[in-house]
Amino acid sequence: MKTHKQLHIILFIGMVITLIISSIAYASSGRPFDGDEGDSKKARWEENISEMYKQLGLTPLQDKQLKDHRERHRSQMDTLHKEIKAKREQLGDELQKKDFNIHRVQQVHDELKSLKARMEDYRLEGILEVRKILTPEQFSKFMKLKKDQAVPGRHMAH
Repeated sequence: MKTHKQLHIILFIGMVITLIISSIAYASSGRPFDGDEGDSKKARWEENISEMYKQLGLTPLQDKQLKDHRERHRSQMDTLHKEIKAKREQLGDELQKKDFNIHRVQQVHDELKSLKARMEDYRLEGILEVRKILTPEQFSKFMKLKKDQAVPGRHMAH
C-alpha cells in the first residue's frame, strides 16, 4: 500500500513539473498576436510576409492563393491555440483539486497532447499547401527565407 501511495506522489510531482515546463515553454513561445505588444508583432510579421512575397516574385494568382491560405490557416491555428490554452488551464485545475484524481489528470494530459499533435499536423498541412501554390524554385527560396527569419537577431533583407 505504501508503494502505491509513493507512486501516486511521484506521478503527481511529474505532472506538476510537466505542467510548469510546458507553461514556461508556451509563454516563451510568444503568442504573437496578444495585447498591444502583439499588435506591433503582427504588423512586423505582416511586413515580413509582404517582403517575402516580393522576393519570391509571385504571380497575382499565387499572391491571392497564399493570402487566402494564410487567412484560413491563421483561423485554424488561433482556434487550436485557444483550445490548448483551455486544456492547460483544465489540467492545472485538476492538479489543484482537493479530491485529486490521477486518472482524470492523465486523461486531460492525453487530450492536451492530442491537441498539440493536431497543431503539428496543421503546421505540416500549411507548408504542404504553400508547396502546392509555389513553383519548386519559389518554394526552395521560401523555405530559406523562413529559416533566415527564424534565426534570432537576423532579419530579411529589404
